[in-house]
Amino acid sequence: MLKATGNNSEQYSRINWDASKFIGEELYIKVVDNSTGGFGHINVDDFSFPVQPKVIRDIPDINVVINEGDKYGLPQMVEAIMSDGSKEKVNVTWSLTKCKK
Repeated sequence: MLKATGNNSEQYSRINWDASKFIGEELYIKVVDNSTGGFGHINVDDFSFPVQPKVIRDIPDINVVINEGDKYGLPQMVEAIMSDGSKEKVNVTWSLTKCKK
């Protein structure tokens, strides 16, 4: 459990926690006002949960030989394996480096 207590001021102060040890767990945020007087309130703002973006794993170059006159097309989309192991369809472009006649 991670915990922070305010400084009894209207001035916001940033609190950062490293919650990486909880990756994969379901968590919740609980905000409590323990004031016992006639007036109490809590200000909270700007919750953020940075998540590493998924990226395509390195894919080795693919060599395709297309002879003149062949009727062959290269796909515009492929299924890529992402860094988290999931699969996603992604757009691809092809670079023509050599032509055989």
